[in-house]
Amino acid sequence: MGDNATCICGASFRPRIRNGVAVTKYCSPPCSYTGRTKKVSRPCFRCGVQVTRSRSNIMGERIYCSKKCRRNMVERPCTGCGKLVLRKAHVVRVLRRSFCSRPCMWRFKIGAEHACFVHGLSRTKEYGRAREAKRRAWKRGNGGAFTADQILDLFEHQHHQCYWCREILKNDYQIDHRVPLSRGGRSDIQNIVLACRRCNRLKSDKLPEDFAREIGLLVA
Repeated sequence: MGDNATCICGASFRPRIRNGVAVTKYCSPPCSYTGRTKKVSRPCFRCGVQVTRSRSNIMGERIYCSKKCRRNMVERPCTGCGKLVLRKAHVVRVLRRSFCSRPCMWRFKIGAEHACFVHGLSRTKEYGRAREAKRRAWKRGNGGAFTADQILDLFEHQHHQCYWCREILKNDYQIDHRVPLSRGGRSDIQNIVLACRRCNRLKSDKLPEDFAREIGLLVA
């Protein structure tokens, strides 16, 4: 039948045999619970630091102290700003450059003196809005253009408030044409105001006098 085995409690018992291999290590359920929850200390497979785990959390012969060691990650300075970032070891061996973020990568590739980065990364949204308004005006043949610097100056001139409802604007403001492009308005800074999403949606292609009369306000 098989030889007797010794349990962690010191008692001798006959283990259950399956395909010639003992599949039971304990003599009773209490001993099984004690054996599985007992804390053991083993060295990390990657760095050698002693790690304490319960027996039930140890799968196989390898045990790791952290996700960094488990994923075989190493610290490498960002090529753009020098900040330390975690990367997998096999990726570091392949890549010559490593970046902490996508903006840092583009700043390194196109240069910190590019228009998108002269006044900080937040300016990229303003440049995108100006470019989109210029494209719409070009499609309609109305002409006119403005820059991101003029948009920021207008934002300060409106005291960070919506032109129509005076609600405090955050970074999600929208560019609104006083005279809509569909009514022949130009895409010049003189025809541009900054509005919240709600007012810009309600105004649509209405003239400023009609929209101000609709919401009970006078045109400034």
